[in-house]
Amino acid sequence: MSEKKRDTNVELNITDMFWHFACNWKKVLILAVVLGLIVGGIKLAITLVNINDPEYLEEVRKKNELSQESYEFTVAAYEKQIENMQKQIERKNDLKDNSVILRMDPYNTFVKNVTFFIKTDYKIMPGMDYQNPNYTNALTNGYINAIATMNIDKAVATPEEPDLIGQNPYPNNAYSLLTVSEQSGSGLIYITIRGDSQDCVDRILDNIMKMIEERKALLTETIGEHEFSIISETDEVVTDTTVRFLQTSFVTSNSELAENLKTVQGELEDLKQPSMIGTSVKSALFGFIKYGILGGIGGVILGFLIWGLFACLRGKVNSVEELRQKYDAVMLAAIPKESVKRSKLDKKLIHHLGIRKRLNYRSGLDLAAANIRLYLQEAKDLLLIGTVEERILTKLCNDLSEKLPEKKIIVGGDVNVDAAAVSAVEEGHTVICVEELNESNYRFINHELEAIDKAREQETYFIVVG
Repeated sequence: MSEKKRDTNVELNITDMFWHFACNWKKVLILAVVLGLIVGGIKLAITLVNINDPEYLEEVRKKNELSQESYEFTVAAYEKQIENMQKQIERKNDLKDNSVILRMDPYNTFVKNVTFFIKTDYKIMPGMDYQNPNYTNALTNGYINAIATMNIDKAVATPEEPDLIGQNPYPNNAYSLLTVSEQSGSGLIYITIRGDSQDCVDRILDNIMKMIEERKALLTETIGEHEFSIISETDEVVTDTTVRFLQTSFVTSNSELAENLKTVQGELEDLKQPSMIGTSVKSALFGFIKYGILGGIGGVILGFLIWGLFACLRGKVNSVEELRQKYDAVMLAAIPKESVKRSKLDKKLIHHLGIRKRLNYRSGLDLAAANIRLYLQEAKDLLLIGTVEERILTKLCNDLSEKLPEKKIIVGGDVNVDAAAVSAVEEGHTVICVEELNESNYRFINHELEAIDKAREQETYFIVVG
């Protein structure tokens, strides 16, 4: 006969791992309790010894003080940061309400362009006047410095809105409601005034003229005689993209600042008081409970490795479905052991490994007998072999013989250890393999099937007990 090649590898099935772990819940519980008591007991003993040691108590006191100081320093730093951020938000809210630049319509910005002329003529001869080059630049610089440093907030304020702000909310940005330039040596000063209304730019110009009148007397006394006049003045409404950029940046930075404040406040709320090292019997008992729970969790994890992972890697039958798929076999029945009494919970758990919770030993036998009649109608002689204990094979053989009187059922044994079983297989009987859930090893099952393949060609039939 041709020999089939059997797969000796066992795939790791996470689902089977979990149900093997769950089916051994009693063992896992015992392991968790024992480890919890051991770990908690060790912690309790160490703590009780330490709390009677003066050096240990002094060391604990210093550590507790250091932890408390560190906590208080961190809290103070957070509170200071929150205070500064709140002040920034208040300042930004004030700017939002009162800043002319932030109130301006970037698509309708009012602009006034003014050209001033400083006249320093002196007579060269009758009928010939000449711009005095000796102090024209000095006068120009004097007026420009005065205009550039004038109080723009005061210039835009009104009796109805005395808190208006004319300065740029971004000090590092060069944009301003008021810009001044000159044509060197000519006595010409060019001023551009921007605002949110015509009234606003007019107020700024009025303040400039008042400041110039005050400054003129000082410059005349310190530099020389001159005349100051406006030679051109124009008004226009323009689109100012810089204003739009500044307003968008302001809104974005304000939102980011508010979010940062919430984050810092959340971090402060989440900041917990440092856990002080206990030096009392009460703290020792608390440590026992805490480490006992940790030890119990460790026991559950260890139990998962032992009865979950290792169970699936040991090469034994993990579930009825796994056995069926591995050998593409006909599963005649999965029968609960008659001698094993299971609780309702255990029945529900082992149900997931293929032993149906509604079945008992007798109903499992009825199912096996019905499937034998269905799949093995022509077979008269049936041979039961398997890696289970011989008493299980014998009892199963006797019970099936009662239900199938028309068939001759005999016990062959385990071909891995019994020569008579090998001989019985070679006689040509139809073979049914009986395996035990969580006990039968795939290596020995492969040996059984190889012996069957050498004797005859037939379907692979299994009965699983568990």
